[in-house]
Amino acid sequence: MSVMVYAEDAGLVPGHNPFMRPGVLPQKTVDEHVGAVRTSVAPKFRLRAVMLAGAQGMVLIDENLIAIGEEVDGYRLLSVSERMAVFQGEDKQYQISLDQGATDNNDVF
Repeated sequence: MSVMVYAEDAGLVPGHNPFMRPGVLPQKTVDEHVGAVRTSVAPKFRLRAVMLAGAQGMVLIDENLIAIGEEVDGYRLLSVSERMAVFQGEDKQYQISLDQGATDNNDVF
């Protein structure tokens, strides 16, 4: 069974690069998530790209496009910023940047 999906139906704009940063976006900070439960094993996946779209940001993890609120390998995407994503594990949060791997939020603040 095959289904046709048009770019307009999926909310995509033909010819628009979804990973290009728009002019002004409301920024969501890691501080908004600090009170959450914290994981002891850092994610092993790699952040390949970020797409900033306000509260609907997305990231490319390995070969998977993940939206805020979705999970990959048991880690839920909490927020996306210009070059970084914040994921929630079982009992810890992790920042993953485009330049490096995962870091524990406790080490950042």
